[in-house]
Amino acid sequence: GSKTLFQIITNCNNKGSISVKSIPGGTNPVIRYHFHVSFSGIKQYSQLFSITVDLQKLSIIDSPTNLEFIEGPSNFSLVSEKITPSFELALDELKQNSSKLKSSFVNDANTSFEKDFKLFISRYDDEIKELDDSITKKESTSNDDEKIKKFRFDTIDKIEKIEKEKASLVETLQNKHQVSLDYNLVSAEILIL
Repeated sequence: GSKTLFQIITNCNNKGSISVKSIPGGTNPVIRYHFHVSFSGIKQYSQLFSITVDLQKLSIIDSPTNLEFIEGPSNFSLVSEKITPSFELALDELKQNSSKLKSSFVNDANTSFEKDFKLFISRYDDEIKELDDSITKKESTSNDDEKIKKFRFDTIDKIEKIEKEKASLVETLQNKHQVSLDYNLVSAEILIL
């Protein structure tokens, strides 16, 4: 939670893993979170996003481009109670900024699934219909009740086998077209604005 994230950022700040940048004369601390968004399934898509949060106002801001690397000011400290809310705000903003990409990716995956589903399932449905029609034909062309009964049971067994294969195929198609949506924090910068 808040304490762990605060400890990570403070530790990285003290040891140098988090860069500190400033504009000349800056005094307001903000955190720029860098996220890697990855959507995977049949296709892959990924993009980097940067979200900057003002720690005093807990609001999303635009980052200036004229930043310079600096040593962290000696009197600089982060307020732990602001870290988790700032991260949650950045994550909400990230999800909002990437929602169109996500929707497009999921829609493409669904379309691909439906196309494969129709293609493969129609083959099974056609085979089942042929077997079902063969029972009707046998009943209308044969007078031997025992042969009809045996044929019906044999054909029903074949249909049940095909139904099991069809169910297995549906499961395989679902697994093949499963979508994974990942939002990962890859770095953070402390900015003094």
